[in-house]
Amino acid sequence: MYASIAAAALAVAYLTAVLLAPALRRRRRRTGDPGDRITGAWHQALDHLADVGLSTARTLTAHEVAGFGAAEVGEDARGHLGPLADLVNRSRFAASRPDPNAADRAWHHRPARTARHREGRAAAPAPPPAAPALAPRPARQDVAGR
Repeated sequence: MYASIAAAALAVAYLTAVLLAPALRRRRRRTGDPGDRITGAWHQALDHLADVGLSTARTLTAHEVAGFGAAEVGEDARGHLGPLADLVNRSRFAASRPDPNAADRAWHHRPARTARHREGRAAAPAPPPAAPALAPRPARQDVAGR
């Protein structure tokens, strides 16, 4: 009996979380400090770039990410990542605080949705085949006649 109650409670909690997640994301996108909202848009763009295989994006500058992303994801991504990189740099390093319109523009530019991006990792280049010396082989070779 307790197991069924626990299972039902877990199911209700899961459904609640799934249904609330989009609303919480929208609220986070529309409320709060404009600098934090811009940073949130940037982090979401980095997450989407990591989904297509650009996991080193967090160690690069914002403009390096924009160039790298455009080269790997597609040139149409440059139109989104470049302006977003500008907004991120201004929000972090400018003397004045960003305004709410800048935060709205940042969310408009995240993430660059291209055909390759929508396909996700399936569109990422395949890793090269293992070198013959590193290819798996049996540890013991059967000798004929034994």
